[in-house]
Amino acid sequence: MKASLEQPQLIEHIRQGDEKAFEQLFNMYSNQLFRFLWHLVRSQQAAEDLTQDIFLKIWKTRATWQPTGPVAAYLFRAAKNTALNYLRDNRPDRFEEVGEQHVGPEAPADLVEENEARATIQRCIDRLPAGCRTVFIMSRYQNARYKEIAATLQISIKTVEHQMGRALRLLRKCLRPSLDRTN
Repeated sequence: MKASLEQPQLIEHIRQGDEKAFEQLFNMYSNQLFRFLWHLVRSQQAAEDLTQDIFLKIWKTRATWQPTGPVAAYLFRAAKNTALNYLRDNRPDRFEEVGEQHVGPEAPADLVEENEARATIQRCIDRLPAGCRTVFIMSRYQNARYKEIAATLQISIKTVEHQMGRALRLLRKCLRPSLDRTN
């Protein structure tokens, strides 16, 4: 395979067992899916495992694999469903340390406060309904435009706008008590 294949050819090559085509698919989407999954499950190891599971399932069922619509939409739907299943089955293990330890002149109290703020924000994001959370994460953490989100999730731009507005309203409501305490 000399150059990147277009989507229909890529799917057909994968269905025929072409490892190079599968590798191309993996290279195109694995990092995006990992980041998306990490924001949903908040565990690096789980996000890595879930990303691998998605691609492994595609490879195992390659002979009959027939995604409807754009491959990216298929993969992100699969990732969302996989993450929701993971969270349902592993809810107690859902959270991992939020934020990284900083090395520098910051006072320990500042670091604790920053980590608490990050944890509070993440808890509020985790409480969003699945559709709102997916749109919010794609927009804010992956810098996807509304048009890209709509195409990937196969929803209208108006639905993306509605979900984003709803997510922001719910986040403001969830974060208001924390903000009131700091003022």
